Amino acid sequence: AVVCVLCVLAAAGPEEGLPPSVAKQLAALEPRDSRGPLGAVFGPTPLRERVHILLSDPSSGPWALRLQVFILLLILISTITYCLQTLPMYYDPGTGFTTWFIFEAFCIACFSVELLVRFLVDSNKLMFFMSIMNAIDLASVLPFYLEQVLQGSGV
Repeated sequence: AVVCVLCVLAAAGPEEGLPPSVAKQLAALEPRDSRGPLGAVFGPTPLRERVHILLSDPSSGPWALRLQVFILLLILISTITYCLQTLPMYYDPGTGFTTWFIFEAFCIACFSVELLVRFLVDSNKLMFFMSIMNAIDLASVLPFYLEQVLQGSGV
């Protein structure tokens, strides 16, 4: 569902107006039609490039900014819940689907979808995880999945 929302947001046309940074990125692309230089800037942009710009440049438009704010709020919520669950008054040694687990699972799911979509739209997949920020993002979601696998296997 999140991927569909990202695709819809990225498919927004030029009627919302393009900030100079996005227009500059699109101007660097090779023309895709014969409408001249403005056709290359404001003409049809492949969905992959729109999603890439949406996820990588918060200044590219209002939806990109909203998405980045949402991700930052998730990071804040995730950090706060991680700290709160260790306090004695909130510590729940039981296993299963606790409130803390639900918060954590939701945040990790959102982070994972964002990471996966960024990977899928990246033009250089071999170098994607060589970026320190992408490596940090991967390292932040892997412990959750590793913990679930180990708990599921009884280790």
